[in-house]
Amino acid sequence: MKIGLLLFSLCLFVAAPLRLTADDWGLKTPATRPEARYGHSMASMRNGEVLLVGGSTTIRNDETWLYDIDENSWTLKNPVVRPSARQNLATAYLSDDQVLLFGGDDGTFNNETWVYDLSDDAWTLKNPTTSPSGRYYHSMAPLGNGKVLLFGGLTPSQSDETWVYDLTLNTWTLIAPATGPSARFFHSMASIGSGQAILFGGFTGESGNDETWIFNLSDNTWTLKALSTKPSARYYHQMASMGDDQVLMFGGFDVSFNDETWVYDLSENIWTMRSPATRPTGRVAHALASGSNGGVVLFGGGTPDLSDDTWTYTIEQQITITCPADTVVQNIPNTCSQSVPFVVTASGIPTPTVECKVGNDVIISPHLFPAGTTVVNCTATNTGGSVNCSFTVTVQDTQRPAITSQRNISVRPTSLAGTIVHYQMPVSTDNCSAIVTQTAGLPSGSRFPIGTTTNRFVATDPAGNTATSSFKVKVVNPFCSPHMVRVCHRGRTMRVSLFAAVLHLAHGDLLGRCSRWGNGKASEGDEYAYVEDEDGEEYTDEGVPDQVSMDQNYPNPFNPTTSFNYALPADAHVNLTVYNTLGQEVAQVVDGWESAGYHTVTFDASALSSGVYFYRIRTQDVEGKPFVKMDRMLLMK
Repeated sequence: MKIGLLLFSLCLFVAAPLRLTADDWGLKTPATRPEARYGHSMASMRNGEVLLVGGSTTIRNDETWLYDIDENSWTLKNPVVRPSARQNLATAYLSDDQVLLFGGDDGTFNNETWVYDLSDDAWTLKNPTTSPSGRYYHSMAPLGNGKVLLFGGLTPSQSDETWVYDLTLNTWTLIAPATGPSARFFHSMASIGSGQAILFGGFTGESGNDETWIFNLSDNTWTLKALSTKPSARYYHQMASMGDDQVLMFGGFDVSFNDETWVYDLSENIWTMRSPATRPTGRVAHALASGSNGGVVLFGGGTPDLSDDTWTYTIEQQITITCPADTVVQNIPNTCSQSVPFVVTASGIPTPTVECKVGNDVIISPHLFPAGTTVVNCTATNTGGSVNCSFTVTVQDTQRPAITSQRNISVRPTSLAGTIVHYQMPVSTDNCSAIVTQTAGLPSGSRFPIGTTTNRFVATDPAGNTATSSFKVKVVNPFCSPHMVRVCHRGRTMRVSLFAAVLHLAHGDLLGRCSRWGNGKASEGDEYAYVEDEDGEEYTDEGVPDQVSMDQNYPNPFNPTTSFNYALPADAHVNLTVYNTLGQEVAQVVDGWESAGYHTVTFDASALSSGVYFYRIRTQDVEGKPFVKMDRMLLMK
């Protein structure tokens, strides 16, 4: 077809509006809209709005309009300075709500470079040192970062030039790739992401073209794509980016005014013809631009009458949501929780929002999960509906509970079967649960047999962690024991057999003061005097130890607490210190005066790391002589 016939076709056109539905065209009916036209140009704005410039409304037009998809409203802008009235121009998005305009037919082959800034509603004429020659019927596409690709056009001869505009430098650069599309006009281009642009069709020589080319800014190359299925050869069609490496193409002229809708997918390198139930009538010289959420806006064109329709289109994309797999982690040492990051992905058009909840509480990643199993429910929502998924986070409780029992007990039998012993049950605690199950060898109030019984206790938390503690109950039969004991007889101590001690106690002649008791803790009139065997086990509650002693810490190994038991025969200064393997002091457990008797102190090693430690006690015996003992212990976290 000759150029004269093409220009004749442009005298007969119409247009249409856009709004996102499920894989469909939607005709919009804004109360105010631009006058019917063809040969105009549209470009996306950052916030999803669309800018329309120029065109022919039977005469060349210089209007600037802005379409808001969400509001379905057209607004006529009134910049003080603006490009001259023109048609068959090209525009493309730059950055920060700025749009580039180049060339067009204003009665001449125009070569002006203009930039529109939406923030101040102003057109600025740029004056780059070098620029493409005046032209129209060319095409431009954004490449990102303030750069725009221009190809071809009528100059008045057909052009095969490739130019790149840089807003930051205000420069046009002529690219000379080794291979590229042949000279053409009436073609269309669109951004396809990552510094790339797609070109399809156009008028080459004297016929329409069906080639698909991809330009890559990273190496300034054109690549011809080989496709088994593709749109028919055409010109005066339009394309716009839909995001995700997809481009929409509509209309054009092949052998008639075409009404086909095609989508090109770069990742699949395939053209797919869509078949929406509703679509604009066939047209040429219309304009397309990317809208919000992957949609596309169409306005005007020749149908062959001039159109003032506004249409919107989106590809159906079902909402999907993917939750992470169920997660099992261990708690942070010495705490009952763990911070766990999670990623929930969702897709769909419009882009869905994602919200995750634990119960009624909204959470974000990373989240501090408590010990136990927590269910997280996530929902992806857009205007089309919502979908759900869930996952669990299990924080394993690795901390053992703590249990502390009383010191050893020595009693006399009440019969040959032993004696009933009442004692205070051990105290069990757990950092992560108020519920601790405790088991005992023989409960309080049980009859303990003659001899020594180790009474063992086990504390178990809900996670199955256990801790143990024990004490000894010694039931001694003085008539059978071969042991010697120390007694207080007439104000002095002496060693006698248990049998003799019993006889003396029966006659009451063991009563009296012994200085070693300290401050007369036993006195005349006591029911019985202090008696202990050679192992230091008491038979009464009245006395104090005969000598200084320090037991091995318990439990050992431990985490994070352990107990130290020591005995003082008289009031004394006590220093109990913990050291690491380098001999450095890491904790001072006791440092002060203590009264005579039996003492238990608990040491909390939460602030220390796992390993071997040493503890040392320094004090005095009953005669004031120094007493020092050191032992080691193992902290296991």
